[in-house]
Amino acid sequence: MFPTYHLHDFPSDNALPGQVLIERVEQLQRPASYQWPHRRSFYEILWLTEGSATNVVDYHETTIEPQTLFFVGPGQLHLLSQTTGVKGYSIAFTEIFLLQYVSQQDVVLRLAFLANSATSAVLKMDEEALHELEPVLALLKEEAGRPEKSAALLGHLLFILLNRIQRLITCPYSSRQDLASMLLVRRFRSLVEQHFRTPHSLSFYAEQLALTVHRVNEVCKYMTGKTAGDILRDRRLLEAKQQLVHSDTPIGQIAEDLGFQDFSYFSRQFKKNTQVRPAAYRREMHEKYHRAAFSSLAEAARLRIA
Repeated sequence: MFPTYHLHDFPSDNALPGQVLIERVEQLQRPASYQWPHRRSFYEILWLTEGSATNVVDYHETTIEPQTLFFVGPGQLHLLSQTTGVKGYSIAFTEIFLLQYVSQQDVVLRLAFLANSATSAVLKMDEEALHELEPVLALLKEEAGRPEKSAALLGHLLFILLNRIQRLITCPYSSRQDLASMLLVRRFRSLVEQHFRTPHSLSFYAEQLALTVHRVNEVCKYMTGKTAGDILRDRRLLEAKQQLVHSDTPIGQIAEDLGFQDFSYFSRQFKKNTQVRPAAYRREMHEKYHRAAFSSLAEAARLRIA
């Protein structure tokens, strides 16, 4: 339904194509047929130094200002980006690239902000944070700008930057037990992403994880504040939002396709999640995001012409 862009779709002299890119935001080259909304197969950290930007990712609207980091992860639905006088840096990379230069994969998994970019999408940097991060960014820019770039240096510098960002973000994942729990939640979310369109019960997911439903719920609640059932329902409702805004499929059919056999239950859950009924949400969001996306495309076209 939505296009997915890959890192090689963004050409730059300051990149290892398809692997990692460090580029000025104002110089970033997007595909000629860039569409909204879309998904990406890579991580991006937007480091804003001037101006302001409003981004809507997975229907969460965030406005960022100078000296702010904004995170977008693979698979998230990027509905629009509206900018005013924006300057800064785009630091984009694939998970495969990062893993090449780390001896233990669980070290990468400790970078919890990458896995939770939907809920902790922003870091406002104070003087201490800038002191931590600016020297590493300078080294990344220098290496990315060389005609002959070292993939190993870029990989290790990126890993240092990400770990320093993690230090600056309050996060409960510190002990070995917490790491195991985080891995379990990531496995559960991965299973949900694969199977949420099929009306499986929680027992199906628990069996896949070789655990009891009670244990899966317990770990999810501890790590995210939500039960496994909440996470599964939220993913289905997010898909419902996407279908409501970007398709003409009847609301009853959307509910049935996502495993909500009782339309009244679907409507109640949707209102609990969004504060409005599905029909009202479709009207409001269609007008809001389609108009905004059109404005973003028109602005992008104007800048290309200029």
